[in-house]
Amino acid sequence: MFTDSMIPFWIAVGSLATALAVIVAIVSWLRPRSHTVKPGKAPRLVVRRVVHPDDEDLPAAYDVYCSGITNESERDSFAEIQRWLAEAEEARKIGTTNLDEYLLIAKLGTKVCGFFYGQYYASHEMFLVGYLVIERKSLDSRRATSIGIIKHLVQTLKRDHPDCAGVIFELALDPQKNPQVRTSKEALFAVHGRTAAKIVFKRLDIEYRQPKLSLWDPSLTEERQHLVYGRVSGLPLVGHIGKQEASHVLDAVYNCWYGDYYLDDPSKDTRYRHYVRGMYEAAVETLPTQVGLI
Repeated sequence: MFTDSMIPFWIAVGSLATALAVIVAIVSWLRPRSHTVKPGKAPRLVVRRVVHPDDEDLPAAYDVYCSGITNESERDSFAEIQRWLAEAEEARKIGTTNLDEYLLIAKLGTKVCGFFYGQYYASHEMFLVGYLVIERKSLDSRRATSIGIIKHLVQTLKRDHPDCAGVIFELALDPQKNPQVRTSKEALFAVHGRTAAKIVFKRLDIEYRQPKLSLWDPSLTEERQHLVYGRVSGLPLVGHIGKQEASHVLDAVYNCWYGDYYLDDPSKDTRYRHYVRGMYEAAVETLPTQVGLI
């Protein structure tokens, strides 16, 4: 999910291409004899996938992650991230997993400035974006990193999963604004998606609700969110999609993304899956034959 502390993908975002945006930074330096000022070389943006739990850049990437996900209850601990990286690495070796998890980091020179996490579900041929957090101190860093991560991710997806059909992500709803109007972050994301990956992202014009992340914490509630989708293959989205395609998107979100939330806790897994399955069925029941896009 994307909040005010994150930049929209491919706010990644995000199916999830043209060349990387050029980062222009002028570094002034004094020439000893002539005292003339010449431009220095700008740091190069590098995006790569982290697959090992002991990766040397992981601590710095985790700091960027924490700077964007400020609520401790909504983020994984460093040890948890190391654990799932180890599990994902082992699953790839075996080659029997339905789930392929991606943790990407972006660096400008030696500085980590971006953290991205998403999951590809082979059963649905869908990629779901979890987080994209950008180091916000530099405007150039924010712009270049989001486009760079989008481009790198789509290239990687097409290589690793050529059957990938689409990219999905949630976007925080602003209760103070008209839900029928795109937010500024959403518009920026759409531009980055088209620029970096030639993907047209559209919001489903439905009343989508994010499930409670726990049935055992009375303080948590279901939250209204925007659900954004873009096709990686096939014709670009225009004004609407059929009910079957919209149902497939919702199925990936509810029954894969959230359905696997307690996969490692059998005592909660069955009950939580039943809960999100009910949300999915209720959402599909209300879908029209043609689902509008915004």
